[in-house]
Amino acid sequence: MKKSHIIALVSALGVLVVAIIATLLIVKHNDNQTVATGQESNISGSNSTGDSNSNKQIKLSQVLYAKKDRVWLHVDSSDNGNITRNTEINYVDVINNGKITSYDVDTMEILTDDDDIDALTLKDASKLSDKQLIAKAKKMNKDIFNKQMADAKESATNPDELEDEPGARQHYLDKLSQIKYKAPKAVTLKVKAYDNGTSKDIVKEEIENTGNYHFKSELEDVIYAGAEPTYKSSGKETTSFEQPVYPRIVDNDVYGGISQNYITRLKKGETIIFDNYKDKHVHNMGEADDVEDSEDDSDSEEY
Repeated sequence: MKKSHIIALVSALGVLVVAIIATLLIVKHNDNQTVATGQESNISGSNSTGDSNSNKQIKLSQVLYAKKDRVWLHVDSSDNGNITRNTEINYVDVINNGKITSYDVDTMEILTDDDDIDALTLKDASKLSDKQLIAKAKKMNKDIFNKQMADAKESATNPDELEDEPGARQHYLDKLSQIKYKAPKAVTLKVKAYDNGTSKDIVKEEIENTGNYHFKSELEDVIYAGAEPTYKSSGKETTSFEQPVYPRIVDNDVYGGISQNYITRLKKGETIIFDNYKDKHVHNMGEADDVEDSEDDSDSEEY
């Protein structure tokens, strides 16, 4: 073999080796990018791999200000937050983009026992879509009001049941006839956050909003002069979130939240966590220990 041929062959082999090394480096680089991308997906809660068990942490304000209806349930907390299918629902709240519509479905507010309106439970909710649950809450809210009004009228018009001072009975009935049902309307909510006083880590959040109308008969053993039924806004209402509630499953529905008695249905693998002060819509209220109950000075509208 000629010397020139040998030199050409060596040169070709050298080029081939360099190409192989370059290819191996590119493959290694791409593998590293794939690993990094996978780690980022896990952190953000992405489920691009199709793994239904991947965790997704959602901040509270992200849920409250999402531009779609989300149903929250205010449930009976008498059992230390241990919800079951028989846990009763007191309020059905619909939250959309920072607006809350609250439907009172608490049958304990009915003046007398009535089998026509059964308590709403998590078992009932499990059989309904969110849309169906909202429709049921709307109907229950009006039915409970009508039952309260009917019971008050029956009591006030029955002398055998309630005595009255002169003129008191007719005055009460006149006022009762002026009260008309008001369907709950969406009101703006406010998210308030508190830290522990030593760091900026949030340890408590509150949702503050104006409450809806509630009927009270104001009837006792005697209809006193000046006695009147009331139907008024409860003023400012606050729901506190102090402890993340990790998902609990009731009849295949996954529930979670940041309060033992205020929960929402979640997808598998989702959890709701506290915000931080940098998040939009979150109001920095300082140290949680500084939170004190204060009376609402605003006047409630009466009808």
